[in-house]
Amino acid sequence: MNVWHEVLDRKLLCATLCYMSRVIRISENLAGQAKVRSSVENRSMTAQIEYWAKIGKIAEENPELPFTFIKEILLGMEELKSGENAEYAFG
Repeated sequence: MNVWHEVLDRKLLCATLCYMSRVIRISENLAGQAKVRSSVENRSMTAQIEYWAKIGKIAEENPELPFTFIKEILLGMEELKSGENAEYAFG
């Protein structure tokens, strides 16, 4: 085996280990809704379903929190990650 095959095999192995995904079945109805919403939200269908799952998981674990509050928390966390943080001024 030549050097290029070894390099390619290592890269393929790394890609397989680092980016494994699973195929899941969802209803045609949910897929259709995700397709519509993903185009409005500028996300892929996969990203839209992942977003819904993330929100749903948080809501299930915190039933007392309204959706808008969960959404604002997630937005704030992303702003912190990107360095867009500022001290909150009360009053």
